[in-house]
Amino acid sequence: MLTKQEVQEYLNISHQTLQRLMRFYGLPYIKLGRRVLIDPQALQAWVEARTVNANVEDPAGYDAQLRRVRDLDAEGARKEKLAKEQRAQRKRVVK
Repeated sequence: MLTKQEVQEYLNISHQTLQRLMRFYGLPYIKLGRRVLIDPQALQAWVEARTVNANVEDPAGYDAQLRRVRDLDAEGARKEKLAKEQRAQRKRVVK
């Protein structure tokens, strides 16, 4: 199992980006008390699902891969936007 710090170093991303990937983009993790651990095989599968192979000889295959990754990212962005709107709405209600 990998810690969040190890995953950040492996993917070369910030803590905030890792939090967003886990919360909105479906990066699988396990929570044990306050510790967050990530299975290396699950991480690899998650990365591969978002990888577009530019060496595909069939342009239709490349386009299909690209559409799949864009759909995954669009879903995560939609969730992120919805959460942001909900936070803003809660702030308005509190005032």
